[in-house]
Amino acid sequence: MKKHITLLLLILLLPCFSCAEPSETDIIDEDENKTPVILNVPFSKGVNLSNWFLADREDDIYKQKYTKKDFEDIKSLGIDVIRLPIRFYKIAGNAPDYLLNQSFFDKLDYALDLAEQTGINIILDNHSYFGSNPFPAQYGEEQLTKIWQQVALHCKERSDLVYYELYNEPDGNYMRNNWGEMQGRLIDAIRKIDTRHTIIVGGYDANSPGTLKDLPVYDDDNLIYTFHFYEPFLFTHQASDWTLLENVSDIPFPYQSDKMPECPPELIGTGEWGDRLFIDYPTKGTVAAVKNSIDQAVSFSKSKNVPVFCGEFGVHMYGVDNDQRCFWYKTVYDYFEANDIPWTMWDYHNSFGLFKEGGSYRFEYDLNVPLLEALNLNIPQSYISGEKPSIVFYDDNIAHGMKDASWGGGEINFEDTTSPSEGEKSIFWKVGSEWSAIVFEIWPTINIEEQFTAGQALNFDIKCSSQVNMQIRFVEYQDDSQPWRNTFLLTDDMVANDGSWTSISIPLDSFEETGAWDDIYYEPQDLFNWKYINKLEFAIEGNEDMIDAEIGIDNVTIKKSE
Repeated sequence: MKKHITLLLLILLLPCFSCAEPSETDIIDEDENKTPVILNVPFSKGVNLSNWFLADREDDIYKQKYTKKDFEDIKSLGIDVIRLPIRFYKIAGNAPDYLLNQSFFDKLDYALDLAEQTGINIILDNHSYFGSNPFPAQYGEEQLTKIWQQVALHCKERSDLVYYELYNEPDGNYMRNNWGEMQGRLIDAIRKIDTRHTIIVGGYDANSPGTLKDLPVYDDDNLIYTFHFYEPFLFTHQASDWTLLENVSDIPFPYQSDKMPECPPELIGTGEWGDRLFIDYPTKGTVAAVKNSIDQAVSFSKSKNVPVFCGEFGVHMYGVDNDQRCFWYKTVYDYFEANDIPWTMWDYHNSFGLFKEGGSYRFEYDLNVPLLEALNLNIPQSYISGEKPSIVFYDDNIAHGMKDASWGGGEINFEDTTSPSEGEKSIFWKVGSEWSAIVFEIWPTINIEEQFTAGQALNFDIKCSSQVNMQIRFVEYQDDSQPWRNTFLLTDDMVANDGSWTSISIPLDSFEETGAWDDIYYEPQDLFNWKYINKLEFAIEGNEDMIDAEIGIDNVTIKKSE
């Protein structure tokens, strides 16, 4: 069964904080000799989540790195699609079957469940073979075919929110000569198993918009054609340490001769990806040149009556003025908007992301607001009102940017479903030692000084089968400092010991510095700093009476006192 696909017309960029909902429009082919075709892409604005499944080993994919709360946060920005890069070739088994383990599919199902629960489209992007790992002509097509057939078989009953992107940025001479036909065979292999889900296809030369025209006409009307956009490269990739431009910075966009730095001496003679970028910048570093390059995708879409989609575009945040970075994004966004091109920017986190340079990538306070404005994304209310946001540590799952670093043995389950205080899960802890702790480790560190100054409190629900004597403490981390601890002692009179839940609220100013442990103990010196919190610990120290106690912990959040 095939379906027609329709392009969404995005609402014109508004100079305000809110983002209007896109509306649908029919696009009629300009060639009057052709039968008008209705094209439909049911998403408009998105991000890549590159630091989740883009791993060289399956064991390195941390299943709960992103949670439902993360997906809800992303959606609240006005985003309706996530592109999920997956390094399939690294996590598949060996020839001849190239099997993907069930444990991998369990992790993938978790991501797909989050997307479907929150109503976000999700693209499974085969992010394989690039850079120092060129496409293996001897077995590459067989490997891709068997991988995609497994994925299609596993996902064919999923909702239409799921998409298959066959190959990220095919490159090199072999792909230049063979990719178009190979892509057609991969489409056919998937369609033998899954005739319903939309497939995303693209050209060679790293998904260059100019190579779309060289693709054959595929006999499938359930396709979206993708391209990537990073032009002018000298601007978008300045200060990137994986290119020749590591020591290049302050490139202006658009080109301004009086603000243009000199080409570094070490780049002289390096050619296309070095000094040539400087030589060509007066013509390539213009708004007109950006639009002309995107026009290649626009022309292809109109001539073939097929939808196009920009799967990656962006500017490296280091070495560039943020105002100029945002101007480039607004220029590209406006032109995508004018030509009905949906997109997923590279990236959400990391150096091409939506967050401020030098921050901790925290949604609560690190979003780059001018960049959100440039992309006509919604700005969270807390950024507008100035109200200090809540900081979640646990709400059915450990929050993004945190991990379990518990110690001391015993039985610990962060996904206990037997009797949560709220929601679906809570933490179950059967204490195994008089020296043990439930630990939320945050990396990079989190700054909660503003929450402390605003008089917020640490809130959590707890239950225990015995009397309680527990240290609740924040631990800081700085390169040139000891791991100072701020502690509150939770005692038996504060918690019911009959196994029922008790809600606890501890004002942050009730915590007191209790020294530091760094191989040896350091006495308190009033040096604890709320700006660099590395851990939150629920610790039992030297209390034999709590061995074998069964403890539940849920809804751990710093928020305004109620």
